[in-house]
Amino acid sequence: FQAEDGIRDVRTWLEFRRVLFRSRNADWNDTGNPIWIDWIGWQDSKTSDPTVTFEFSSLRKFSSIRFHVLNLPSHHEKMLFSKVVLSFSRDGEYFAWKTIYEPSMAKRSTLRNKAVWIEVNLDGNIGKHVTCEFVYYGWWVLISEVEFKSGTFLV
Repeated sequence: FQAEDGIRDVRTWLEFRRVLFRSRNADWNDTGNPIWIDWIGWQDSKTSDPTVTFEFSSLRKFSSIRFHVLNLPSHHEKMLFSKVVLSFSRDGEYFAWKTIYEPSMAKRSTLRNKAVWIEVNLDGNIGKHVTCEFVYYGWWVLISEVEFKSGTFLV
C-alpha cells in the first residue's frame, strides 16, 4: 500500500478495506450496517495475530495515528482492542521503534456501545513502514478508518 506524501495522510474506509483484503490475515465483517458504514475486522477464532502494515512512498516523521473503532460489548464481544503495538521501519525488514497503546478501563467505560476515534501519540517516530499489531479484548477487532498525521523526513 503506497500512501501519498503530504503533511497529513488520511486513509478512508475504502482505501483501508483494500489494504486489509491484501493483508494475510484479515477477515471481513460488515456488522449488518447500511452499505455506507463498513467495518474491517478480525475474529479471534480465525486470526490469532491481527496485523496490518502501511508502506509510505518516502520516510515520514509520525506525530499520531487515529483508529475509528467499534466498541459494542453486548454484540458478540465486538470490543475495543486490548492494545495495539506500532512498529516503525525504514526498510520494511527491520522494525526498531515501538509504541504501545493500551486503553484504560476508565476509557473503555466512557466509550461503551459506540463507534469512536482512538488517537495514539507516535512521538515523532520515523519510518517508511508502520506495522499495527492488535491484541484482542473481546472476540473481534473492528476498524473502519485509519488516519496518520505525519510530515516528510529529510535525511
